[in-house]
Amino acid sequence: MSWAAFGCDVEPRVGEELAEVDEAGGELADAEGEETAEDAGDAEEQGDLPGLPDLTTGPRPSAGNYFTPVGTHDTFNCSKIAGWVKDGDTTAPTWVTIDRYAPYPYGEHVATVLADLYRGDLPFTDKYHGFSINTPASLKTGEVETIYIHGINVDANGNWDVNANSPLLSGTGKSVCCGTGCLKPDVQNP
Repeated sequence: MSWAAFGCDVEPRVGEELAEVDEAGGELADAEGEETAEDAGDAEEQGDLPGLPDLTTGPRPSAGNYFTPVGTHDTFNCSKIAGWVKDGDTTAPTWVTIDRYAPYPYGEHVATVLADLYRGDLPFTDKYHGFSINTPASLKTGEVETIYIHGINVDANGNWDVNANSPLLSGTGKSVCCGTGCLKPDVQNP
């Protein structure tokens, strides 16, 4: 089995094996078919929101989590960061995580934001999946900053599924220069 089967292009760490899931969506198991202490401990360490799960792990089917979130990173300028994300498993809002320099886990975490704002332009009957925050001062450095936004995978109850794939939003990887020293602020993403 490869990580590509999970829809993920990140390979496991050296010595790490992929966990198996039975056809009925049962508990994760190691190569010998036994749940490992590490697997059980991971769930406890992740805790409740707004913790940062390992977004690079492949999806592990669980009851009520069949869809991967979709969305768009619309705006990154000196005033705001905005877009939308929707997970087909629920009408409940989901979250996004914002990282600078590179996608999670290689970048530096900037913010975790609930995507619960009304977006009339969305093609869904439930339209409360937008997010918008003021651009943090930490991104106004006078140098070009690039951010990457992941849509967080939730289950049918709207709970963050820390074991599922949380993909990058379409159009993410936007850059802007804000602050003293920028020749032309906001030219990259007006």
